Amino acid sequence: MGNPALKLTERILDFFTKATEMIARVMVVAMVVIMVTGVIARYAFNRPLGFVDEYVMYLMVGLSVLAANYVLKEKGHIKVDIVTRLLPPRAQAWLLVVTDILSMFAVAIILIQVISMTALSFETGTISITASRTPMGPIQLMLPIGFGLLLVEFLRITVVSIKSAVSFPKSES
Repeated sequence: MGNPALKLTERILDFFTKATEMIARVMVVAMVVIMVTGVIARYAFNRPLGFVDEYVMYLMVGLSVLAANYVLKEKGHIKVDIVTRLLPPRAQAWLLVVTDILSMFAVAIILIQVISMTALSFETGTISITASRTPMGPIQLMLPIGFGLLLVEFLRITVVSIKSAVSFPKSES
């Protein structure tokens, strides 16, 4: 039937993917609400809100990072396959394995760096240089969460691509 531990892992990953999808949707709504509020405050009441651009920027970065694992799972990232389409199917399968592994390592390196940066922000109490003086630790926490989920999703798709490449019929090389 299949490995029960693998099925449980898939269900857990699906839960986190759906959760980040919902969080991303809420973040989009929050960006719209903040921007509309800023426009109304500026043009209807002649009272611009100083935090609008800053918070929309935080939400946009968070949205990009938190939604990356969902986009990866749904195969929504842009692919440039002009060269790979020229390869035989078996070579394409193995090239996918190589690119998945390289991508996983790149994301792991980024994850290590953003964990370090976020921890430092919490330790030092780093605040934004804007008038709002926003504590950066909680804002930056979106980065390790998003890159951590992206790394786990890359691990999942790498396992799938390895299984696919290994089981690829040699006659279709």
